[in-house]
Amino acid sequence: MTEDTPTKRRRIPTSHYNAPSSYENTLLSRAMANSLKDTSFNPSYSAESVPFGPTFYPTVEEMEGDPLVYLEKVRGVAERYGICKIVPPEGE
Repeated sequence: MTEDTPTKRRRIPTSHYNAPSSYENTLLSRAMANSLKDTSFNPSYSAESVPFGPTFYPTVEEMEGDPLVYLEKVRGVAERYGICKIVPPEGE
């Protein structure tokens, strides 16, 4: 063989791998059982029951300077919803 000839990679026999433990088998069984559970749509959760996030309309004075100060003011309300919309004021 010359140096330009690539060498073949040798496979490692499967006997070198560790067999799963009884704990891992238990976890696998639980995962399989959970995947078979009924996860059908629950009609009590509908799009109408999800509240909209609040929309804020700050004034130019409230947004003047550092806008992060205004964000800290509305943070308490917005955190309850996980989202909010801030409509910037018309610039002059």
